[in-house]
Amino acid sequence: MNSFKTVAYIAFGFVVGVTAGLSFLRTEWNGYQVDFFSWWTALSTLFGIVFLMGNVAQYVALTKERDLIQKEKEIHKSQVKVWQHHADGIQRGLFSMVVGVFSSTEDLREAVKSIYQNAQSLFTSLNEERLFTDEEIKAKQIQKEKDLKEMLDRASNPQLAPVVRDI
Repeated sequence: MNSFKTVAYIAFGFVVGVTAGLSFLRTEWNGYQVDFFSWWTALSTLFGIVFLMGNVAQYVALTKERDLIQKEKEIHKSQVKVWQHHADGIQRGLFSMVVGVFSSTEDLREAVKSIYQNAQSLFTSLNEERLFTDEEIKAKQIQKEKDLKEMLDRASNPQLAPVVRDI
């Protein structure tokens, strides 16, 4: 659509310029020189100014759009870095499990839990990037915070039965 507007501006500007150039056609009437195209010269100047402002507005919009695209690329690049750190943490955790000496199965279980949490966080981050909009992610995060607060309130009050939810 922007290219169509640009072509239309150029074409109309060309037509205005050509017809304004015809203002040399003059005639005399009762001793006064009459310029048949003087009104068109003024009008074409106004059209030229309006189209110039339109082109400037398009340029400003294009510049803003480029800046937005650049910011989105930078955000995506930083997200990829975070994902790489998650993957590195999982890799290091698995490596420590392989070479580590554990005194009990409980130690091994805790190591697996910590790696699982990191893997789950990475999975959630990748899943949200692919499947959800920013508004949906924000709403989901707000709901998670409410659920966590509710669980903490229940845990601090021993009279209430504990509620277990997957957060």
